[in-house]
Order: sequence, then C-alpha cells, then structure tokens
Amino acid sequence: SLMDGQLDVVSRRGFTACATVSDLTALRALTEVLGAGIAVPEAMSVTGFDDLVWSAVVRPSLTTLQMDMATIATVAVEALVAAIGTDSGPRGPVRPLPGRPDRVPMRLIARQSTARPDAANAQPAHPVPARTGPNQNDSNGGFPT
Repeated sequence: SLMDGQLDVVSRRGFTACATVSDLTALRALTEVLGAGIAVPEAMSVTGFDDLVWSAVVRPSLTTLQMDMATIATVAVEALVAAIGTDSGPRGPVRPLPGRPDRVPMRLIARQSTARPDAANAQPAHPVPARTGPNQNDSNGGFPT
C-alpha cells in the first residue's frame, strides 16, 4: 500500500501517535495501522481534523478536532468583502476585520482512537494480534473531560 514505507518508519522510530490533516486521511491511516497489526490506541493513537459524521461510527471511533464552520465562513466572507472594496477600487489584501476573530476556536472530540502514552512503559509501535472485542477505553479516549 501507499503507507507501507511510512509504517515501517513509524515502527522503527517508536512513534506513538499519528495526527492527520483531515478525518478522511485519518481513516486511511487508521485502516493501514490496524492492517499492519498495530493496536490502536494501545500502541498508536490516530487523530483527524474536521469531525465528519462517520468519524464517530468507525471502530475504533476517531478522535478529531471540530471546527465552527459557520463562524469560519462568516469571518472569511466579511474579510473578502472588505478586501474587494468599493467602486473606487480594492482596499488591499485580505486582513482580519477589527472586532472579528482571526482565529476560530476548535474543540477536541476525544474518542477511542487515542490514549495517553504511558511514559513509564512507553514502547515503540509494533505489530500485535488484532483485537477481537470492542475497545475497552472509556468514552473520551483517555483524555480528561
């Protein structure tokens, strides 16, 4: 597969987490990691970014970051409209508007695909027998609420 080389590096270097740019990429990583016999989250945590609906129903369910898309869209449109300017011409580059956020908070949705690394017993990710039952982690993936 496309990730074979990366999984080899992950296993040899002892990484314990994979943070991705999207939930779709995280699902691919999750599939590959589990397919290689690496236990998730016991040996490798996997996280996504954007909280797509199916991230909650895959097993193990995917930890992700949830963004406020309505606020992002509103701030972006307002900044573009301000940058476009008036009939006299453009006002300049797109910049955050006074009184509007230039950063939008995100919320961590901790699920079953992540766990805190155990520093005292940390071991490199390595192939382990596949799990046969449901994930035994608590509902928040081991993160405090």
